[in-house]
Formats: sequence, structure tokens, C-alpha cells
Amino acid sequence: MNKFIHRFISSRPTTKTSAYLLNIQQNLGQSLRSYVQRFQDKSVQIPDPNKKVIIAAFTNGFIVEELNTEVHKKYLRTLRELWQKVEKGIQSENLNRINR
Repeated sequence: MNKFIHRFISSRPTTKTSAYLLNIQQNLGQSLRSYVQRFQDKSVQIPDPNKKVIIAAFTNGFIVEELNTEVHKKYLRTLRELWQKVEKGIQSENLNRINR
């Protein structure tokens, strides 16, 4: 009976929560655009996500210094504010890449 229960439980898909996003980190050398794409790919797997946790998880996970400083100057209250800042960061990153 225990083997059946163990096998049954391990074969069931797990439901991810917003806290799962706290494990996503931007890799060294990974572009902001790539990190955003990976983060969003993972966040759509979460039913009924908590927007405040998403904001905290995203800002905690990225390492782009310029944007990091800009985001932490003002507490972002909405996802819209976050994605607007991120879009500006991606544009800046693209300009820096072109100017090299």
C-alpha cells in the first residue's frame, strides 16, 4: 500500500506558487531581455500569482547594476511600473551593446 501511495503522489503534477519565482536568478552574463523572458516563462505556470511576490522575486533575482539601483530608488507598487522600468533597462542594454 505504501508503494502505491508513494508512486501515486510522485506522479501527480505539483502546483507552483508565486514563491517558486524566488528561486529564479539572473545568470552572470545573461542579458536582461533573456532573464525577463525566462522569468515570464516560469511565471505563467503559476495559477493566480501574487503580484507583490512577483515584483519582489523579479527585483531580487536580477543583477543588472544600473537597473537594480533605479528599481530600488522607488518602491514599485504595480507590475506595470516594474515592466516599464525593465523595458527602459533593456533599451539601455541594447544601446550599450550597439555602441561597443
